[in-house]
Amino acid sequence: MLAERMTQWRQEALDEGRRQGLSEGRKQGISEGWRRGVSEGRRQGVSHELQRLAAHRFGVAAGDAMARLLANVKNVERLAKVGDLVVDCASAEELKLGLLNNMTERTMWAEVITQLRQGAVDEGRRRGLSEGRSQGIFEGWRQGMSEGRRQGVSHELQRLAVRRFGVATGDALAGLLANEEDVDRLADVGDLVVDCATAEELLRRAKGVLNGGR
Repeated sequence: MLAERMTQWRQEALDEGRRQGLSEGRKQGISEGWRRGVSEGRRQGVSHELQRLAAHRFGVAAGDAMARLLANVKNVERLAKVGDLVVDCASAEELKLGLLNNMTERTMWAEVITQLRQGAVDEGRRRGLSEGRSQGIFEGWRQGMSEGRRQGVSHELQRLAVRRFGVATGDALAGLLANEEDVDRLADVGDLVVDCATAEELLRRAKGVLNGGR
């Protein structure tokens, strides 16, 4: 009789621990997933925008070449060097040569493996923490991807504006882009960064795009 009760109590404790661990792990996972999602979304956003700008300025073939070379580049600083080429090069041939010179050292994507936290006091809590963390990472990743992509594109456009027209213009453009969440509009502003001849033209036309015009 006592043995049966002990078994029952243990199972109840395991179930309770699992519920607690699931809740805590989910919260932790959402936070971690958000950080990872923002980072990856930022990288993807910058990479996609550079490909699009290369195609806009030099043609589809140049954009495709850019996409192939950037496929395995995970470092945003290296992407920034490629972004400089988009505004500095005068022809598709010059861009291609610059890309080849910059992409000689490929970086390989290494999955970030996280260690489960040892906050559990029993087997059920450990199981719940693991399961909740996995669910939270996926959910946070999804949420963070969108925000990271927007941040990445916005920051890169500001950086390229600084490179073309100076710090004051970059800061002014950053102010205009601060609350813009529509990636398509950000892309339209990206076109202006490489198309406009003066800082005044860039800021004037960017305001028009962000206000729904052109």
